[in-house]
Amino acid sequence: SIEDKLNYLEQPIPPASIAPAGQQVAPEILAAHNAWIKGSKEIAGLMLMTMEPKIQ
Repeated sequence: SIEDKLNYLEQPIPPASIAPAGQQVAPEILAAHNAWIKGSKEIAGLMLMTMEPKIQ
């Protein structure tokens, strides 16, 4: 639902974690970052779909 995506509008996308040499980024951190990117793209798509064609 749209309410579930409000946090994507209110908060900036956190930067992707970069692990120091020889270490790995935890899978849950990568999954959270990817979910944030996906949610932001869904919001952008919803906004474009609801715009008047002449202002797109």
